[in-house]
Amino acid sequence: MSKTYFSHLVKAAFLIVILISANTTYSKQDFKMDTIYNANDQFMEKLSPSRFKLKKGIDKIFPIPVKNSVGTNSLKNSIIFINFEKPELQYKKFFKDPDSNPGSGIFIFMPVISERTFGFARKRLFDLFNIPNNSFIEYWVCKDILEHITQVEIVDPEKLIFAFGITKYIEDRVKPTIEKNLIRIYDLSSDEPQLVATHTISVDDMWVQSNKNFFIFNENEIYALDLNFNKISHPLVDFFEKKRKEHKDKEIPQVKDIAFHPTLPFAIIKEYGKNVSVITWNNETPQYFPLLRGSRIDRFSFSPDGKWFLFFASSPKPIKLLVTPVTDKKPYYLGKPILLAKSHVVPYERIIAWVNEPTSYVILGKDTLLVWDLSTVKIE
Repeated sequence: MSKTYFSHLVKAAFLIVILISANTTYSKQDFKMDTIYNANDQFMEKLSPSRFKLKKGIDKIFPIPVKNSVGTNSLKNSIIFINFEKPELQYKKFFKDPDSNPGSGIFIFMPVISERTFGFARKRLFDLFNIPNNSFIEYWVCKDILEHITQVEIVDPEKLIFAFGITKYIEDRVKPTIEKNLIRIYDLSSDEPQLVATHTISVDDMWVQSNKNFFIFNENEIYALDLNFNKISHPLVDFFEKKRKEHKDKEIPQVKDIAFHPTLPFAIIKEYGKNVSVITWNNETPQYFPLLRGSRIDRFSFSPDGKWFLFFASSPKPIKLLVTPVTDKKPYYLGKPILLAKSHVVPYERIIAWVNEPTSYVILGKDTLLVWDLSTVKIE
């Protein structure tokens, strides 16, 4: 099967048919509560997407700070803004540069940086685009040919401070082997990248950045660092440390991924196995709530305004694309989920994007753009 054909299968897989519901009861036993959501329930609200016919040849999209729009760099050595405000898609070309190629390489897309800027990484480079100036700067973040960018996080959008995950390989033409992983903080406010700080992490470590703190984790531990890479305390870390002292290792949730809410005191924890949980800490003892059991989730994230949490529930089959409103109500800040779609596959990151205004979620289908406008949903 060719890669192109498989890509079309992935993009064509999204159909709207299933409903999902919530069960908000829970007991007081740590790690043995009933789940907040039940992915088998058939009585939940659903939201269908708007569908737009798309030009052929577009195989990736990414967020941009433009109303009712996503960006693509799939066509003609340019960044093109795709606007879906009208029934027919509108295409506007930006950043054409005959001496550069913003459309080449393996891309790491990221949320919008500010109302003026957006960017993405590709292998050893980071491209920063300024819309008012209709210009971009190409930063060589990895000057060593054995280093590749694996992750980008926005630390300070106004000062243009970014954290990059860097993998360094041992020189071996037969079998590439990872020598070490790094987190590097760069200041990109000038024409050349200015290194601020560097930290080496284990090859097995994962990391996320939230409110200018770094959280390093693997299946055995989690710890937090400040911007100087000094260890700091945090309620989430304290929760896991306390539980490890109280329970045997096999009974402790093992962190595989984390999504921190941008402003409220809670995080979604993807655990090893098929478990997902919510941990909250509102100036109180951290609380643990199982979100789902027996269902792996993928591509989970908060909307740019923090009002929605979206994820793909991969089991039981079919895969379900769900979104739930975020509220300020305790104990776990999440409302009832809404079904957006079902699918046989989880989409690649390069064919999904959040839109800031209005808050929308976009998936690139086969010659189709699917847009779920969440601003139309009335939250009880």
